[in-house]
Amino acid sequence: MSVDRIAATLREIDGLEAEALGARHLADAVRRLQARAGVDASAYADLVTTDGPARDRLIGELLVHETSFFRYPASFQHLASFIVARAAARPGPVRVLSAACATGQEPYSIAIALLEAGLPPERISVDAFDRSSSAIEKARSGRFDRGGTRGLDATRASRWFESHDDARTVLPSVRGLVRFEIGSCLDAHRPFANVTYDAIFCRNLLIYLTEPARRHALSTIRASLTPDGVLYLGHAEILVARAEGFAPIAGSGIYACLARATDVARPSAAIGSEKPRVLERAVRGARTAVVPVVPPPLAVSSPVATDVLGEALVLANAGRVLEACALLEAEVARGQSGADHYHLL
Repeated sequence: MSVDRIAATLREIDGLEAEALGARHLADAVRRLQARAGVDASAYADLVTTDGPARDRLIGELLVHETSFFRYPASFQHLASFIVARAAARPGPVRVLSAACATGQEPYSIAIALLEAGLPPERISVDAFDRSSSAIEKARSGRFDRGGTRGLDATRASRWFESHDDARTVLPSVRGLVRFEIGSCLDAHRPFANVTYDAIFCRNLLIYLTEPARRHALSTIRASLTPDGVLYLGHAEILVARAEGFAPIAGSGIYACLARATDVARPSAAIGSEKPRVLERAVRGARTAVVPVVPPPLAVSSPVATDVLGEALVLANAGRVLEACALLEAEVARGQSGADHYHLL
């Protein structure tokens, strides 16, 4: 089947677990781009397999460019404090990278947060990349319609943006602090490869990658961070980074790790002997409120995963949160996890 061939190509060449995005989503995207190319299903599968730009266009359709300004506000508060301390300790600019930056709200939020923390513009350097050329084009323009300005309060909107009838544009003084390029942290010739960063944002990318691709991405990120640099992730990705030796930072809503090469136990080794902080928070919440768990809507990739996911769901609905998390953590450690597992965690 052509869609299956395409899914296999994305998995093997790009490290993208297409099933994590949903089989229907992949099939719909393939149909749209096949129609635009004016070829039959088999010919389009051949095109995706052999032509890098065609595959990039498909991936651009598949990846969810869901973003907003100051998403996870606590992480930006943490970033500001961390970077101000860094800047006080040494001269020169502080450097922050936004990987998989989508349409630019995140890197602009980084620049604004550091300006609001009192850093002068000459001490701020923000780099950003995304594999979608259309997303980068929009990001460079700095122009966002009203729907694209979610997360902005009135004070920030008036201070850092020019207002139009139907849109807002980031001020040139902020845009000048951010460099945008097309690329991916999985690329051998990725943008800014020779730069090291005090902090890196890489949110909600790892959950869509295969296990080898996740390891490669985290290895690349670690090499790109300064000693004791900070990695900011999506809320579902902390366990993945922890399994690769990153040290989670305590604090509600921060979703960050230190890059120090520690001997942090893989999640499966911690079960029964240690409760990760994310689980402690879950247990505290479970003691005060019993919330029904809604089954994740995404397709599960294997019969084994289905059994584990179903068992974890039953345990969670019964209020046995730690046992459910332990099951899911074990799947993460074995490389058998998908977006469903992180969603339920």
